Amino acid sequence: MSSSLPPAATIRGHETLDTLFAIMVRAAHLGEWAMCHQAIEQFVAALDGHLSYEEESQFPAYAASSPGAAAEVQQLLEEHERIRGAVDSLTESFRGRELDLQGVGAVEVMLRDHDARESLRFHPWLMARQRGA
Repeated sequence: MSSSLPPAATIRGHETLDTLFAIMVRAAHLGEWAMCHQAIEQFVAALDGHLSYEEESQFPAYAASSPGAAAEVQQLLEEHERIRGAVDSLTESFRGRELDLQGVGAVEVMLRDHDARESLRFHPWLMARQRGA
C-alpha cells in the first residue's frame, strides 16, 4: 500500500473488516461453506493488508511522536499479533466446517476493543496529521 493512503481510509478499513467478518460468520452459521471459504480469503487478505499498513506506514511515525505514543504502539503491535493468532484459529475451524462460536466471540471482542483503543489517541493523531496540525 502507498504511504499516502489517507487516515480516513484506515478508519474506514475497520468498517470493511467488520463487514467481511460478518459475512464470513453468517456463511458459517448457514453452513454455506463455499461462501464461507471465499469470505475467509477476503477477510484474511483485508485484515493482513490493514494491519501491515498500520505497522509499516503509520505506527513508526506515531511512535516517534512521543514516548507515550511509542508505548502505545508496542501495545497495538502486541494486539495485532493476538488478533492474527485468534483469526488463524477461527478460520482454521471454519475451513474444517466447524462453527466455533467461542472463537467468533473472541475475535469480535478483540477487533472491537482494538478499534476502540486506536480511536482514543491513534486515530485522532492520524486526522490531525492529515490536517497538518
